[in-house]
Amino acid sequence: MTMNSDALVCVAGWEERFAAGLKLDVDRFHPAEIVMIVFQEFKEETQANRLAVVSYAAENGIVCRELSVRREPREVWDTLRSDFTNSAWFQKRVVLDISTMPREVIWWSLSFLLEAGCELRYVYHRPQSYSSEWLTRDTARPRLVYQHSGIAKLGKPTALLLLNGFDTERAEQMIQFFEPRLLLVGLQHGKQFGNEERNLKRGERFGELIRNIKTFEIDAYSTDHGFSAIVEQVKPLLPDYNIIAASLGPKTSAIAMFRVITEFPEVALAYAPSRQFNIGYSSGIGDSIEGLVEARLLDREVQN
Repeated sequence: MTMNSDALVCVAGWEERFAAGLKLDVDRFHPAEIVMIVFQEFKEETQANRLAVVSYAAENGIVCRELSVRREPREVWDTLRSDFTNSAWFQKRVVLDISTMPREVIWWSLSFLLEAGCELRYVYHRPQSYSSEWLTRDTARPRLVYQHSGIAKLGKPTALLLLNGFDTERAEQMIQFFEPRLLLVGLQHGKQFGNEERNLKRGERFGELIRNIKTFEIDAYSTDHGFSAIVEQVKPLLPDYNIIAASLGPKTSAIAMFRVITEFPEVALAYAPSRQFNIGYSSGIGDSIEGLVEARLLDREVQN
């Protein structure tokens, strides 16, 4: 089934699934405009894919606009706020392609576009496979996400919630930086991409860093992307801990985490950017996942 949308928002990527996914998005959603966020640091790496997207957009009579940013969080936030809070976005039908979108950009885009009263959908294109070598490395200092840093309770210990993925180095950085009293690790369900073997190795490694650790299973590819499983773990801890949460697993878990912070605004989001990315990060394009971001989330944000 196809549908018409006013705009499609994405972040330019060098992976095969970026250009291939955008073509699917155009055929599926028929956007009037494509807004492509381009990180200047990766302009050369993404050039071929960007040209392919612009060409396919032109063939289909779609306006394609680039939004240029650098990898400095305040600048990204300012740029997104300046653009997405413009009255031109009011009550638009918008599709957010999160396939190659950094999680901070996902969370800020969701916030601003919901504030603009947009009817908001998201789509995620899974790769066919990931590199068997390193994916990212040289992790930068972890940080709380700007404008989503929670509400701290004085004198309470820290619980760190990690929705874990393949990037063990990034998770270890989070643990060492925040020094939590309790570590909660959400492990992705399933056998895809050698997941079960990697989970076992990660659990052993985390056990060397912290004693008080609890693991639970989530399915980021389920209908709620693991939201209910996260809430089951987080809710009992709220009175006694300052909770810091990070989404390091499948990208769709960032959607679930956004729902968590709108339901529980005292929870802080954390992010640890990588300085190096494997250009061969993934190959091909796999299944696509999409969903609707419920407008009631905005009501919850406003009330809080």
